[in-house]
Amino acid sequence: MFKNALVEGSQVRLQFDHVGGGLKTRDGGELKHFQITGEDKKWVWAQAKIEGNEIIVTSLEVPTPIGVRYAWAAWPEGANLINAEGLPAGCFRTDEFIPTTMGVISPFQEVQKAQAK
Repeated sequence: MFKNALVEGSQVRLQFDHVGGGLKTRDGGELKHFQITGEDKKWVWAQAKIEGNEIIVTSLEVPTPIGVRYAWAAWPEGANLINAEGLPAGCFRTDEFIPTTMGVISPFQEVQKAQAK
């Protein structure tokens, strides 16, 4: 389970609870379904690697990251982060942005606009 995110320069270090015997991928390949964003809030696919019981997330497109998300989709096919016991990581995000889905504006944004007037 996602616990904490630490921004360290151009990378984000993710920490977890309940890692059991460690972190790994279900298929033995590279980690998949990690995204990263900067101040522009434009999400891009990221590179992620396991380092001990943590994950390091980076992208050359985002030199100053502020958020990471994992398996953030209705059907995140191919999401492959598990612990050594085979339990999968649930989807998570590290940001606190107002939620939007596929171009649909959240009603919370409309409330904020009205309050700002």
